[in-house]
Amino acid sequence: MNIHESTEPDTEKKTDSILGIECAVSYDYSLDLGTVVISWIKKSESRYICCANVHMLVIAKESREFRDVITSADLITLDGRPIFWLVFLKNIFYYFLGYSPLNKHRILQFCGRDVMEETIKLASDMSFPIGFYGNRKEVLDSLISKIKADYSKVRINYIFSPPFRPLSPQEDMEIISAINRSNIRILFVSLGCPKQEYWMHDKKNKVQAVMIGVGGAFEVVSNFKPRPPKVVQNLGFEWLFRLLLEPNRLIFRNLYYSPKFVLILLTRFILKSIKYSRSRLHIIKFSVSR
Repeated sequence: MNIHESTEPDTEKKTDSILGIECAVSYDYSLDLGTVVISWIKKSESRYICCANVHMLVIAKESREFRDVITSADLITLDGRPIFWLVFLKNIFYYFLGYSPLNKHRILQFCGRDVMEETIKLASDMSFPIGFYGNRKEVLDSLISKIKADYSKVRINYIFSPPFRPLSPQEDMEIISAINRSNIRILFVSLGCPKQEYWMHDKKNKVQAVMIGVGGAFEVVSNFKPRPPKVVQNLGFEWLFRLLLEPNRLIFRNLYYSPKFVLILLTRFILKSIKYSRSRLHIIKFSVSR
């Protein structure tokens, strides 16, 4: 992520359909994620970023309410190779058909921990105060120690581990007030999907910061959980790496959401192929009749 302090970009958001869900997946080639976040910070805007994976998109497909939460995000990065490959290959397919959905726009591929680490570096270099919301206290303590060791100039103004129960309206208001009083510009949220996305959606225009949902990144960056090797990530097998580490927690997610993702994908491909074939047949019949 490059840093351009003086740039005030026209952040034209480009969307692409992922499983029929319109998601903001890219910005102009001249921009990068850091430039976009800086432009929001300088304007003191309340925004939120989601890192989409298979689990999140299948839930959004099943729930209209959650789909609205996702499509309302200011940016969705592609978390994990399966989603990245889906968008990449789809755009290549359309390119050969004579279409170019994203034109000269790049496809961003950042998983939650990459977004978090790159944004922390940006905040440290530019003295933007940051905060952390979610996960367990012991994870947060380890995370803060690790970040302070890695980034000497980092300013951490807010840290909170919420209780594992619904918050009362009074508690919710107190948390919002505390976050805003801290003057943080970036808030990393680790509540798990879909809870963190609902939380950020509800707090938009209430929390005056850029909120970034990073899922389990707190535990990986703090070294509570091992980081998958780069080759495993690039080959698209991070899900298997995590499943072997936490089978009890992830077995249902992998047995339910992954096959459903493939089924939805195949169904949409077949329907689109039929639709395309019919449209081509109609064009041929029209040409012959003339």
